[in-house]
Amino acid sequence: MKAILTTGYLLLACVSQSWGQSQCLSLVWSDEFDYTGKPNPELWDYDLGGNGWGNNELQYYTDSESNASVADGVLTITARKETLEESGYTSARLVSREKGDWLYGRFEIRAKLPTGRGTWPAIWMLPTDWEYGGWPESGEIDIMEHVGYDQGKIHGTVHTQAYHHSIGTQVGGSTSLADASTAFKTYAIEWTEDRIDWFVDDRLYFTFQNQGATFAEWPFDKRFHLLLNIAIGGSWGGVEGVDDSIFPQTMEVDFVRVYKLEETLEISGGAYSKLGEQGVTYSATEFEGDVTYTWSVPADAAIASGQGTKDITVDWGATPGSVSVSIDGDITCPEEAVSLEVDFVADPEGDPYQPFDFSAGVSQDWGIIPGIVNDITLTEESDGSVRVDYRVENADLNPQIFIPFELPLDLSEHQKMSVSMKGTGEAQSLGIQLQDVFGARTSGAPFRARLPADDAFADYAYIYANRWVSSTGSTAVDSS
Repeated sequence: MKAILTTGYLLLACVSQSWGQSQCLSLVWSDEFDYTGKPNPELWDYDLGGNGWGNNELQYYTDSESNASVADGVLTITARKETLEESGYTSARLVSREKGDWLYGRFEIRAKLPTGRGTWPAIWMLPTDWEYGGWPESGEIDIMEHVGYDQGKIHGTVHTQAYHHSIGTQVGGSTSLADASTAFKTYAIEWTEDRIDWFVDDRLYFTFQNQGATFAEWPFDKRFHLLLNIAIGGSWGGVEGVDDSIFPQTMEVDFVRVYKLEETLEISGGAYSKLGEQGVTYSATEFEGDVTYTWSVPADAAIASGQGTKDITVDWGATPGSVSVSIDGDITCPEEAVSLEVDFVADPEGDPYQPFDFSAGVSQDWGIIPGIVNDITLTEESDGSVRVDYRVENADLNPQIFIPFELPLDLSEHQKMSVSMKGTGEAQSLGIQLQDVFGARTSGAPFRARLPADDAFADYAYIYANRWVSSTGSTAVDSS
C-alpha cells in the first residue's frame, strides 16, 4: 500500500507528575545514653540468670552496674571472668520488652564490639507476645551477631519454624569489618510487611523476603523488642573454646534509635507550565508531627503563598527550572531536598493550528521505529505531501512513524486533529495513536481511518470526544 500523510504521529499534552525520593523516618524511641549510672529503667529491663539460655552459654546475666553502665555518652556492657552461682563468667542482657515493642520500622544501633575467642555479642529481637508459640515458631531477628574466634565477620539472621539453626535451615547474610572491635559501626535493619533489610553503616548486605506463605516462614507480623548482650562460650561462640586471658571484654553502644517508616517525600504538581503563568500549585507529602517545609524555585519565579507549609503557589517568570522542597522537624529524610523539574509548554498559534510544513523542500523531523519483519520508507513529494511506503508481513509487528513537536504544546483547548490522506491501490486502513510527553499512548486500539481506493485526498478529523469523521462520507470512516 502507498499512503500520503500531511500530519504527524505525536500529540503532546500537559499532564501532572510526581518525583519522589527515599523513604523518610520519624524517631519513635531512642536512648542516646546522655546520662550516668545504670541504663534508663524507663527504657530497659534485664534478663537475669545462668541457665545456659538454650545455647549452653557459660555466663550469668546480672543487673549489676559492673556489667552494664552508662557514662560519657556510651552504654558499656562488660563480660567478666568471675564466678557467680555456678557460672564462671558474668555479663548483662538488656531488653526493651514492654518498654519498647514494635511492629515494623528501622532499628539503628551504633556499637563497638568485644574481641577474643569465646565472646558472642548480639544485637537482636524477640517476639513480645509469642503468639505463634515458643522458639522458633514465633521468630527471632538477629540484627548483629559476632563470634570472637571469627574476628570481624558480622552476621544478620532470621530464625523461624521453617528456618533455624537447630535443623540447619537458618537464613542469613554476613559481611566483614576489619575494625568492628576498634571503631563504632551502625548496625541496622529496616523491617516492613514485605521484607527485612540488613545494613552496616547504611550499606545493605542482606535481605529476607516475605514469601507470603505461612507463619512458619514469616512470623514477623507481630510485636518484637530489642536485646543487647554479650554471651560467653555456647554452642556457637564457644566452638573453639574460651580464652580466659582476654577478660574483661566490653560492647560499647553509642545510641539505640527506632524509627517509624514514613511515606516517601515527593512533590506533586504540573511538570509543565507556561511562561509567566501565575498561581501554579505544588504540594509535598503531608507528615504528622511538627514539620516545616522549605521551598525553592528558579530566581525569576516567585513563591506567591505557602512557604513553610506543604502547599505553595508559584508565579512563573521567563525561565523554567526546579521546584524543590526540604523538611525539618520530627521527620528525617535521607535526601536533603527533592525536586520536580518543570518545563514550559507553548500555546499553539492560529486556528486551526498547523504544526508541520510539508511544502516542497521543507524537511521534517520524521522518525521511524521499524518492525521486525516489516519495512517502511518516507518520501517528501513535490506537491508538499509525504508518501509512506511500507510492507507488512506481520500485523502484530507493524513499523511506526512519528514526528515530535519542536517544543511541548498545550493542546487542551483544541477539539480535534485533522489529517489529509489518500491511499493508492485497494482500500486499506491507517492507524494513528496519540502519545504525550511521558510516553503514554491512547489505550486500546489506535484510531483507524479506512482509506478508499480512489487516489484522492480526503480530510480525516478525529474529534477527541468520540470518533473519526471524513469529508468523503461515512463509507470511508472506521470509528473502531
